[in-house]
Amino acid sequence: MIILGSEALENALRDFGATEKEAEVYIFLAKRGAQKTSYISKQLKKNKGIVHRSLKNLQKKGLVEATLEHPTRFIAVQFEKLIDSFIKSKQEEVTRIEETKKDLLSDWKKISKSELESPLEKFVVIEGDKKIFQKMSQMIKETNIQLSVTSAVSDLVRAEQFGVFDSIYHNPLRSKGQFHILTEGSNQNLKAIKLLRARMKGFDFRGRNPDLGLSIFPRMVIRDNEEIILFISNKNEVSSSQETEVCFFTNCKSIIQAFSGVFEDLWKDSVDIKHLIDEIETGKLPQKTQIIKDPISAEKKYYKVLNSAKQEILIVTSSKGLMRLLNNNLQLKEWFEKGVIIRVMSPITGENLNIAQQLMDYCEVRHIPVGYLETTIVDSNHLFQFRYSLEDRNLAKTQFFVNTF
Repeated sequence: MIILGSEALENALRDFGATEKEAEVYIFLAKRGAQKTSYISKQLKKNKGIVHRSLKNLQKKGLVEATLEHPTRFIAVQFEKLIDSFIKSKQEEVTRIEETKKDLLSDWKKISKSELESPLEKFVVIEGDKKIFQKMSQMIKETNIQLSVTSAVSDLVRAEQFGVFDSIYHNPLRSKGQFHILTEGSNQNLKAIKLLRARMKGFDFRGRNPDLGLSIFPRMVIRDNEEIILFISNKNEVSSSQETEVCFFTNCKSIIQAFSGVFEDLWKDSVDIKHLIDEIETGKLPQKTQIIKDPISAEKKYYKVLNSAKQEILIVTSSKGLMRLLNNNLQLKEWFEKGVIIRVMSPITGENLNIAQQLMDYCEVRHIPVGYLETTIVDSNHLFQFRYSLEDRNLAKTQFFVNTF
């Protein structure tokens, strides 16, 4: 498992029943050995009465032991013993539940109504990592066809800590590659991605680079197109503070169908996780061809690539397209001053001759016959082609970017 240090230790102590203040006192004793209340209070800069109550509570919970001398000193119980004791108590709890399972189910059948032929649609809000990851583990165990996951790397690390992926290892579908896990990678989380890749061998694990201007990345888990978990809280807000993670769960078919379509589009725009790692380490993008359906995303990507030009921009446009270029006069000037060569090919007519002459301050302009598709090539590395020509119809700017190739 992936361990993150003191944070994981504090979480474990809370599982053992310690409060945040008590966990701080326990860790202090574990580092310093047997100490008096007054010394602990002085070193932690806390009220002596508060420290004394924390020590007494830790003693009741079996996390701290006291000496017989006066004044009393307190010693932290070895952490290994705490873990063994915790595991044993949980095992005993599971054993008690298993022993009573048959009787409980029998009693339940007597009072519960028979199941409906068509299950009711449920909408549930789930709060907190523990409950969320328990639900994910349950969904994994019940997967019969396919599990689709889009998740931030930090979420996958936490899921791994909670043992979520252990459930996949015990599902027979794992060997058939029906567990699709998609994340976003960058230099900041590259180390964690490598650790996850080593842990998740045999899964269909893919990634996307958010720096490429791709569409918004929702976090979700879809099981067999029958139920879905959607993360509501913002991943940046949760990671930067102690805000509680919040999820929305439903078995509503229409919602699941809509987000399944979103997942498929994201999956097409992704690469194998090894290729993503190579891409981040080398800075070299893989060859890629895609149709960008969303006009806003297409326009954003188009101008991002144009603004990254270092050597040359080649533009094939319509006679009316020259007016669009003239309207971007400031950008043309900026590219020109950066030393980028701008070459424009367009049908030159009596109507746009004056515009062509104005553009020649920053561009090389050449005449071509009518009929060519709107095309842009940047630094011989990126090619954009547009479905519509401004000659053909009166299109709004956003419509022009629909289905950009």
